[in-house]
Amino acid sequence: MTRPPFAVAGATAFFLIVSSASACLAATVTVDPTSTTHSSARLLLGQSFGARASFRLASGPVGYYSPTTGQPLDLTPGTGMTWMWEHLDQTSLRYPQGPVNTWQWKSTIGPIALRATQPYQPYPNKAAFGLDEFMAMSAAQGVTLDNVHMMVNIYGDVYNKNKTQAIQDAADLVSYLNATTGPWAAQRTANGHASPYGVKLFNLGNEPWTPSTLQVEYNYLSSSGAASYAADSLEFIAAMKAMDPTIQITLSATSPRPNTMTQAVAWNQTLIDTCGDDIYALVTNTYYDSTFPQQYGVKKAGDFIDGIIDQVDTFNASHTNQLHVIVGEHGNSITSGAGGNTDANFAMQWQAAVTTADYLGMLTQKPEVERAHSFI
Repeated sequence: MTRPPFAVAGATAFFLIVSSASACLAATVTVDPTSTTHSSARLLLGQSFGARASFRLASGPVGYYSPTTGQPLDLTPGTGMTWMWEHLDQTSLRYPQGPVNTWQWKSTIGPIALRATQPYQPYPNKAAFGLDEFMAMSAAQGVTLDNVHMMVNIYGDVYNKNKTQAIQDAADLVSYLNATTGPWAAQRTANGHASPYGVKLFNLGNEPWTPSTLQVEYNYLSSSGAASYAADSLEFIAAMKAMDPTIQITLSATSPRPNTMTQAVAWNQTLIDTCGDDIYALVTNTYYDSTFPQQYGVKKAGDFIDGIIDQVDTFNASHTNQLHVIVGEHGNSITSGAGGNTDANFAMQWQAAVTTADYLGMLTQKPEVERAHSFI
């Protein structure tokens, strides 16, 4: 029988639970073979792909690609990138996750030897694996262009903010990816890709709501933070859609904030109220930790996503433009503090893997979530 991934299949499952008295209790769960809970569930298996893929830190390469050639670090069959791409079914890719707030896309194209250094702190790097390499990798993995979610630097450089330059760079990025004529189309052709890429999804910033010590983020705890981000976003949207009116813009919703949920929800509502008619979706990043289920468990993450869905549904009920919900990135946190697991490898171990599976299972029950991306 052919069925969509994660669709409920016809079967009966039996679970044995051992109680403290060592008695075995049987529970029967019957599922409906005709029911599909999420028709596009494969898009929940996406990835946030880091701009640091070919960066080098003090200890050596930080990503999976050579800092000098941009090629996979390990081509040995059965190991490294070659093995991973053979076994990992790519669906939706979000790029460049980290460090998008300093990412200079114009310095990631053309001959590697001529690329300028990225202002990544504390170790400035040249991106040997850049924009065109990412697009080629996506195509090689069979990821369609409507499933590439391109992130946009909204600061210019988070250490030296320049909104005017950032808006121009964002418009030029759309031109480089999608224009058929003009200087950026000519530059793309010179770099080996004559045809427009045709990317549709663009996300403005990454977690701009954070109360950053850099004092350049918008800060969801501020009374004016959400309004400022929304107003600036409208400027980006106008400039980018002037280059290609068919693109779809997404904005950054907050993540779950256990102790300041009122402000987090208010941030998301301000974005909807101000930009709802001009955007495609709200994007939330959710991290979870089974060590602290009451604060950071999968259910808490799901409840927060449900809240965003409710806000979006209320907007959609009275507007022609229909908003969507996207999980920009998710993963198992390593929560510090008393009782927390501080093992740097915890996110790749069994407990975290099971928790991530639980999280993905939770998302399959929310068809309103269009896509999701894991991030390590």
